[in-house]
Amino acid sequence: MGQRLQRDGDAATLTHKFQVLRQHCEDVGRNYDEIIRSSGMGVVLLKPGEDRDAAIERDRGLLTREQFLGQVLVGTPDEVVAALQERVDAGVNYFIMYFPRVAYDHEIMHRFADEVIPRFA
Repeated sequence: MGQRLQRDGDAATLTHKFQVLRQHCEDVGRNYDEIIRSSGMGVVLLKPGEDRDAAIERDRGLLTREQFLGQVLVGTPDEVVAALQERVDAGVNYFIMYFPRVAYDHEIMHRFADEVIPRFA
């Protein structure tokens, strides 16, 4: 996959942000674990054998390829799970997911629910 999402940052950036947040919580006496730590990203969930480049071109709309890949995670279910797990390990406890073209085709949302979400339950 090898892409770096820019919307909320990569796992290293999130880890740093959450360390700063934790320190602020300690400074003011707030329980860090009570705070929802969210991250938003788009997802294009590739089907087995689907061409990654073709999927990017199909879904990127008016964005350049670089802009699209800075905001949208494109990968197989295993790759998406790995990228999400990195963010969970960094401290994310709530995801806001975007699915390009979901208004016209709900399949990706159903596949995400069936193939990705159960791996975090």
